[in-house]
Amino acid sequence: MDYFPYNLHQAVKKKMLNPTLTKLYMFQILKGLNYLTTLSIAHRDIKPQNILVDTSKNKAVICDFGSAKQLVKG
Repeated sequence: MDYFPYNLHQAVKKKMLNPTLTKLYMFQILKGLNYLTTLSIAHRDIKPQNILVDTSKNKAVICDFGSAKQLVKG
């Protein structure tokens, strides 16, 4: 399991993000949400505290699926 030292809220407060990192993290978050959509899963609690970031590896991931729900048709 990977270790992520910060969440997005902490990174923004500490001014660790530049425009390039912001675009990169946003791309990764949207790609992850798109993947969840293909699996018919709704996260239902997306906020900066639920996005983990590793500034040394330039990686962002979505966490805290406690209120996630599988969507069913009908």
